[in-house]
Amino acid sequence: MVTEEGVVSRAQNSVAWVKMVRSSACESCSEKDTCNSMGGSGHEMEVEAINVAGAKAGDKVLISFETASLFKVSFLIYLFPVFSMIAGAFIGQGIAKTNHGDPSAYAAISAFLSFLIAFFIIRAVSKVLAKDSKYRAKILRIR
Repeated sequence: MVTEEGVVSRAQNSVAWVKMVRSSACESCSEKDTCNSMGGSGHEMEVEAINVAGAKAGDKVLISFETASLFKVSFLIYLFPVFSMIAGAFIGQGIAKTNHGDPSAYAAISAFLSFLIAFFIIRAVSKVLAKDSKYRAKILRIR
């Protein structure tokens, strides 16, 4: 579990938006300069978190992220499209053999289509995961 500190910028029902300064964990990440998946830029970012502690705007809070969930989502976003593309290339070569076509052209077209399909799958899965609390940040306590 990764924990970070932040300040609640706004709270609504069971959700709060927490402004945080990018941590040392962010500094060691290879994507730190391009990451805005949590809506931030520069040194600050805002994270949507489940507000189990009942925090209100202005409260300093400790939030947590499940590391296992982060690894699963990272696999889904970064590796699944690549594996899909490779599988698509092999499928395209197989189709080319049965149709007596150019294996390179079939492989390229099939790889591109597989890559595109992977993004539609990621989009559908991400909508499901967004509803699952283990894939969302949680406010542990008010400081």
